[in-house]
Formats: sequence, C-alpha cells, structure tokens
Amino acid sequence: MPPDTDSKAKTKAKMESSEDVYEDVYKALENARAEWATSKDARGLNARLTDAVEKKKLVGVRNIVCFGLAGPECWGVGKPLTDDAKLKGHGNRSLIQHVAALFMADVITEASENKEKVEVYSQDPMYRSHDIKALKAHGIQVLGGHEGFVKVGADTLVFLMGAGTPILRVLCETTRPAAIICTLLHQNQDIDGAHALLKLLDLEYDECMDWLPFFHPLIHTRVAHGRPQTMADLAQNGQRPLQGASVRFLKPRFSIG
Repeated sequence: MPPDTDSKAKTKAKMESSEDVYEDVYKALENARAEWATSKDARGLNARLTDAVEKKKLVGVRNIVCFGLAGPECWGVGKPLTDDAKLKGHGNRSLIQHVAALFMADVITEASENKEKVEVYSQDPMYRSHDIKALKAHGIQVLGGHEGFVKVGADTLVFLMGAGTPILRVLCETTRPAAIICTLLHQNQDIDGAHALLKLLDLEYDECMDWLPFFHPLIHTRVAHGRPQTMADLAQNGQRPLQGASVRFLKPRFSIG
C-alpha cells in the first residue's frame, strides 16, 4: 500500500474509532440519566433543592461549575455493572456525578421564579475531544485551563467531589459561591490548610449533612486522613456513588452578589 494511502487509512480508522467512543460516552450518559431520573436519590434531591430555592436558601444560581469529576475514560463504558454491584456501592462515581450535575441544574431552573436555564460547566484534565463533544450534547460545557475558577461567581453552585481543599481555598480567596457541594472536609489533620478553610466555611455558610444522595452517616477513616476512597471501600461500607459530601448555602449577610 502506497504511503499516502496507508496514512489516509490510519486517519480514517482513527476517526471511526473516535466516533465510536463518542457514541459510547453519549449513550452511557443517556442511559444513566434515564435510570437516575426514576431513582429514590433523584426524588430526594429534587425535593431538597426545590425546598431550598422556595425558602430562599439557594438564591440567584445561574450556573453549576464542577471540578474534579474525572472523565468518561474511567467510566468503564461497555462494561455494565450488575444490579447487585450497584446496590453494594460499585456505581460509577464519575458518571453519576455528571448526571447529578445536569439533574440539579434542571431542578433549580424549574424551581426558580424566572425559570432561567441554569448552565452546567465542568473542568477536569481527563476530558478527551470526543468526551467534550458528548458532554456538550447533553448540556455540560467543558472548561479548559483555569477557566473554571474564572467562571465561578456569586451566582454559582460549586460541585466538587474530589480532593477539594486546594480548589476551595483558591475560590474563597476571590469570591463567595451561592452554594457548595463538596467532599466532607472534617479531617483530623490540617491537610492543605483544611482547618483555616473549614473555619471560613463554618462562619459564612450553613451546612447540611443529611441530604440524600450525599448523606454520609460516618466519616470513613480514609476520608478522615485525606486519602481517597476506593470502590471497594464504598462497597464495604454499603455506600453509594454520591455519598461523602455536604451541602453548604452562603449566609445572606455574606453575599457579595
């Protein structure tokens, strides 16, 4: 095969492979959104968010900015988990977190008086080109570099389920988001300035720790010492993909909007 022909064949194969991955990612999100919509966790979160908006605890949110949700590369697309595995906590955390972000945007939009669409943005270095395309098709706009930090303002709900202390420290030096959903920060050690950050958050935000599907009845020792939980840890403790976070609303007197 002549060099030019060989090169064209490889390019075509690469494009077809990328398109296949795009379809897989798109369908994974589509299926997960449909499954989530009928779940007990979705009903509970819908009720809580709607109540927060109606009671003016969550005010003026125009966007949700996500950090550290990881990308579709770790979703295990094409390898469905059994129902038993899901019940034991093996649900794909990254996939469900993306679904939850879209769900929360829809709920806040519907509950708000003006029905203004809440946009969803996400920043993570793991996103590939076809991931970005599939996420955009579902309503998630991927941000590159440090765009996520620039996007966050007083009208933002920050959704941060990874190791969030360094990111929250940067955000809180420049603005005060309307709400923060983040991994529990009550650590036994002052990792990455966690104690100072907690002092600020406890002063300026009202914290809710009983929201399903984020409710985490006990702080696992791995969380307490700043190490990430594995799926095996989740299964051992009978937990589910979104557990391990708290919800914080900015107190009105600290609003800078």
